[in-house]
Amino acid sequence: MIENNQNKNKYLLIAGVVIIIGLIAMWGFKKDYRDGKDDAPYDQASTQIEDENIALEGANDLSPDVVPSAKESYINALKKYATKRIQFGTDSATNRSCFATPNNVTYKNGTKIMLDNRTAISDVIKIGGDTYTVPAYGFRIVTLYSSSMPKTYMVDCNQYQNVLTILLQA
Repeated sequence: MIENNQNKNKYLLIAGVVIIIGLIAMWGFKKDYRDGKDDAPYDQASTQIEDENIALEGANDLSPDVVPSAKESYINALKKYATKRIQFGTDSATNRSCFATPNNVTYKNGTKIMLDNRTAISDVIKIGGDTYTVPAYGFRIVTLYSSSMPKTYMVDCNQYQNVLTILLQA
C-alpha cells in the first residue's frame, strides 16, 4: 500500500510539473500576442523589413530615407509605391540575378521610390555614389534627388553593372 501511494504521489508530482510548464508556456504565448508578436505576417518580406530600422547613409546627390517603420508592411509599400517600384529578381530566361523591372524609368526630382528585392539573397544596389543593401525578400525606400537637371543614373546591382537607367527630371 505504501508503494502504491508513492507511485501515486510520483505521478501527481509529474502531472503538476507538466501543468505548471504548460501554464508558463501559455502565459508566454499570450504575452507575445498582447505585444503584437503573434501577428502573422503577409509573407516573409514583411517580417524581415518590420524587424529592421536601419538608417541609410547618403552621399552626393541622393538623399535616402530610413527603412519603413514597423507599421508599413510590404503590402502597404506595394500599394503606396505601385508606380514607383523597381523590382530586382532573377530573369527566368537567363537565370541571371539582379534583373531590374522596369529597367528604364523617368521620375521627377525628389521622388521616393521602392527598391524591391525578390530573391533569397540580399542585393547591394548602387545609384550614383550611394550604396543600398536590400535584404533578401526585402525592400528599401529611397529619395532620388539631384541638384542639376536632368540627371541620369546608371544603377548597378551586386556584380552586374547598368541593370537599370533612371532619368531624373525637374
